[in-house]
Amino acid sequence: THERVGAASAALKARGLSTWFDEERTLPALFEDVPEGGVVWMSFANEAFQTLAYNWVAHVYMLRKEMQLVLASLDGALQVQLRRHRLPFFNFNRAGTTSADLRSNVTEFRLMGALKGELLLSVLNARRNVLLSDVDVIWLADPEPLLRTLWDADVMSATDCLSPIADDDRAPQIGRASCRERV
Repeated sequence: THERVGAASAALKARGLSTWFDEERTLPALFEDVPEGGVVWMSFANEAFQTLAYNWVAHVYMLRKEMQLVLASLDGALQVQLRRHRLPFFNFNRAGTTSADLRSNVTEFRLMGALKGELLLSVLNARRNVLLSDVDVIWLADPEPLLRTLWDADVMSATDCLSPIADDDRAPQIGRASCRERV
């Protein structure tokens, strides 16, 4: 993993992008970089999803949105690595979010959801817009121009369930309920 992160950092630097964050990001610093009405790009991760986190950050950097980026780190181990690679992060290490796989622990998964809501509301209350995505999302193009055409909406949402039929077909193979059963 360290080799991949180093390679990603070198590739970013070769493209003229900086990874200059030497300390944890703060909301006041973020708000200096993102004006009112601007878009904050937000995701959450812990050490178990470290590789996905690096990939998410790299794609946000490639879109030149690094100053708008918020990666909320849910554990100290990921924070150490992000600091080592000089990548921006928020310390969102709270009591109770200790499992490597938060989805397997219902209590911790719900706590993570509450923490997401807390940070999301802090940013929205500061009159910034939020583009919140899972850490496994890869941004190949800037969605902001499209989203701005939909600005009249208060909330826009998407789900991992892109097709109930396809999800039903693979649910037995992956050992989880289909998206129909979650509704």
